[in-house]
Amino acid sequence: MSENTALSPEKDTILIADDSELNREMLVGILGDNYNYILVEDGVQAIEKLSLGMEVSIVLLDVNMPNMDGFGVLKVMNNRHWLDEIPVIIISADNDSDCIRTAYELGASDYIARPFKAIAVNHRVQNMLELYSRQKQLVRMIEEQVFEREKTNNLMINIFSHAIESRNQESGSHTIHVQMITKLLLNKLVMKTGKYNLTKSDIALISSLSALHDLGKIDISETVLNKPDKLSPEEWEIMKSHTITGDRILDSVSPMKDSEKLMRVAHEIVRSHHERWDGSGYPDGLAGDEIPISAQVVALADVYDALTSERCYKKAVPHKTAIRMIADGKCGAFNPILIECLRDADDELYSDPEKCISDSERRNDAIMMTNEVLAGKSLVIDGLSQRLAEAERIKKKFFADECKGIVFEYFAKLKKVTYRSEYEGGKMREYFADEKNIRLLGKTDSGEFENRLAAATREAPEVEMKVLVQVHGDMRWHRLHALTVWPTYGEGYAYVIGHFEDIHDSVVKKGLTAANDAEFTVSTYETIKNLFGTVRIVDPVTTEVVTIDENGNFVETGKRCYQLWGREECCENCSSKRALEERDWMSKLEASDNGIFAVLSRHVALNGRDLVMEILFPMDENLRAAKTALPSKANFMLMNFYRDSLTRAYSRVYLEDFLPNLQHSAAVAIADVDNFKSINDKYGHQIGDIALKAVSNAMMTCLRKEDVLIRYGGDEFLLLFKSIEEDEFEDMLKALSESVASAVPDGYPEIKLGISIGGAYHVFPLARAISVADSEMYKNKQNRAMKGKENGD
Repeated sequence: MSENTALSPEKDTILIADDSELNREMLVGILGDNYNYILVEDGVQAIEKLSLGMEVSIVLLDVNMPNMDGFGVLKVMNNRHWLDEIPVIIISADNDSDCIRTAYELGASDYIARPFKAIAVNHRVQNMLELYSRQKQLVRMIEEQVFEREKTNNLMINIFSHAIESRNQESGSHTIHVQMITKLLLNKLVMKTGKYNLTKSDIALISSLSALHDLGKIDISETVLNKPDKLSPEEWEIMKSHTITGDRILDSVSPMKDSEKLMRVAHEIVRSHHERWDGSGYPDGLAGDEIPISAQVVALADVYDALTSERCYKKAVPHKTAIRMIADGKCGAFNPILIECLRDADDELYSDPEKCISDSERRNDAIMMTNEVLAGKSLVIDGLSQRLAEAERIKKKFFADECKGIVFEYFAKLKKVTYRSEYEGGKMREYFADEKNIRLLGKTDSGEFENRLAAATREAPEVEMKVLVQVHGDMRWHRLHALTVWPTYGEGYAYVIGHFEDIHDSVVKKGLTAANDAEFTVSTYETIKNLFGTVRIVDPVTTEVVTIDENGNFVETGKRCYQLWGREECCENCSSKRALEERDWMSKLEASDNGIFAVLSRHVALNGRDLVMEILFPMDENLRAAKTALPSKANFMLMNFYRDSLTRAYSRVYLEDFLPNLQHSAAVAIADVDNFKSINDKYGHQIGDIALKAVSNAMMTCLRKEDVLIRYGGDEFLLLFKSIEEDEFEDMLKALSESVASAVPDGYPEIKLGISIGGAYHVFPLARAISVADSEMYKNKQNRAMKGKENGD
């Protein structure tokens, strides 16, 4: 088991728990040198490493492991609150829905099923690390504020306690006790029920403001406050008035910005902390949940501490006795759930209700408050932090769903763009962009994007448009979705977050759907022309090329359809004439000085005239960079429609659509990858894909410009040779086998590649030629297997 023993503080640390050494090493290889790694073989070792307090940034966890499985690890991490700060991604071959559901219920952040694609693992690990990194920054920021809040609150409490204590000797420590008991009871309450919808911030606020519950006693005579004997009815009415007096004092406080919730809770506690569950309390005779939950909890804390503390008029009651008296209703009626909470808090109350908040409690507060911020809940934190937190919440919401393609942030003032593209390995990159030239976009799309950003408002902050983005040399349609983020004050957006989603295939499908519409109109023609670029209308009877003006009228161009192909007369294989006759789609391949082009023809009836629409696009990939007579959009719009996305060979759709042109191929070959199932079983499907691409690339290096390579099945390829001599064909089959045998899958030199190949020369029709070549291929495969056994392979 290899492991980085010296962890670099500049790198994130990934803990990988998997009982398979091959799986561990494969993940390290996929994720690269940008991280520290801790590699363990089972769940017990994972918990041991985490218990050492190492700064683990993320855990990649298998489910099925000895000693302790992945679910056991999640349970321990949950119980110890490690999941608050360390995300866990389950990576498992178990795709059962119950297994996935259990993982998420136990706290996993993500679930990746094997076999997986390397780029998906990279992308999702980086996404998770980025989200948690920002959240940790927010935790640290709020933790500092929690600490400052505690200092401020404690100072306020001490000042207030001493002010009361100077008039009422018994009340100084009482105020502090009530605050701590209130917090304890509230924490028990949220664990028992979600009825009152209390957040960590609510608990902090109520606990702090409980110190004000006896505020009105400032206005009570010391004679009444400190009387050792039982109060007379008149004196009791004066004592009871402290609730109304305190409420009135709060009314006289000038409200501060964003203090509405604080003042509301303060009024609840000060006025209603002597109300009782059965309606027998004062000053308003509220009953049940008419009494605010803040006042209910403070009332119970107040009574418990009064019972267990010595007063000028009584001795302290033992802890157990106090709980029994409250439960028996001897101190008035309380919410039954709160009485249960009081019993649950028995040990803590008996030990030390005045203990200080520990660092871990403060950090837990900060973590919980951060989660509440990111969930959009209201918090009592300073304005700058709230704005920063709100910005992070917006980002988290925007990127919450796994965003593939390209995600970016654009800082308007700095003209800085940071982005991560799965097409570039998923690494975060940044650059400074000129206002009119965001590098991710072409000049035209960039200008339009800037115009739309300028038109965005606080009320309508989103921008969406369809753009072209270069991907591995191809231009592909993407949906650009951007969100302008605005400051609390001032004009203009602060920055933009956005996502490019690849919609190329759906755009092509939309175009083909429009092209197939039964009712063909001028508007349909314009839509198709916009999508596919190279579209023309032909009159097959006269061979005239016509256009349509802005009024929908036909305009004769004086050009003949065949002139584009360098001919002086109508093509022998005219797909447009056949489309007119059959009233259906027809296709053909045409060669010109610029290469091979596909032509799709369809009969259309426009303004009472029978015509044919032709869609043209080059089939040679090298033409994408060439200056042809055809508009450039056709290069990328339809060409990839006929390409296999993995191997870049042609697809079966190409074979089916252009079958008439391929029927008279002089030679046909079938190639099958040797031992491909073993490669998949040993290394996984993603490595199998790499091997398949290596085979396809090796064969392409041998083929001539006019030869055609088609991915015929999973690991089977069909090769068509339009014109070739028989001896050349035999040499070609040999060259193909040797080229594949010398190929090396990227990153896996230990994998030995080979193909079994069979051919058919001058066999017609094409279906029979394919059958003959397939039979020859299997003979070749059997012979190779026999030789392998003889050689002991």
